[in-house]
Amino acid sequence: MIWQRVALMLVAAGMVLVIFITGRHWGERSSVTAFRVTSPPVGWLQITGSVRHHGIYSLSDIKMTNDVIQMAVPLCAIKLDQASLETVLKKQGAVRLDIACPAGRTRGLTTIEPLSGHQRLVLLGTLSVNSSTVDELCLVPGIGPVMAQRIVRHRQNNGDFRRFEDLLQIEGIAEKKLALLKAFLTI
Repeated sequence: MIWQRVALMLVAAGMVLVIFITGRHWGERSSVTAFRVTSPPVGWLQITGSVRHHGIYSLSDIKMTNDVIQMAVPLCAIKLDQASLETVLKKQGAVRLDIACPAGRTRGLTTIEPLSGHQRLVLLGTLSVNSSTVDELCLVPGIGPVMAQRIVRHRQNNGDFRRFEDLLQIEGIAEKKLALLKAFLTI
């Protein structure tokens, strides 16, 4: 009886060893059996206020903002100005939506505003040179308060920048600095 158990254990160990050795060759990567394809987010939506699930949600499509808002579970019915939200989202890339549910009202109130420059820089990795304030531009390595003021003043006097090379018109920005700024700014 003990010999039968030992023999059975040896046969099982041998089978496991054979399967292990022949099943996968050393140094070979295993093939992926299941995977998920993700595309980079088109924007970020921070939802605050009268909701169950506060947070920052990534958007793979701008049209899915209503679905994301429902995931946050608002504590009252709201009417969202979708066009305004999409406009700010396209321009800034990251938006804060605050939902307030005042007592005695049938619908909640919503406030739409861009995220702070710090948050946009962390989430997006870049800031828009055409819509950032002086303080936000100062967050970019290589841009101080004086340079940021020059950029904003040039933008106010001449309109939005259309190409990165337009930044060369700013005093203090040469080719080398422009190459550095391209990593942190978008047009």
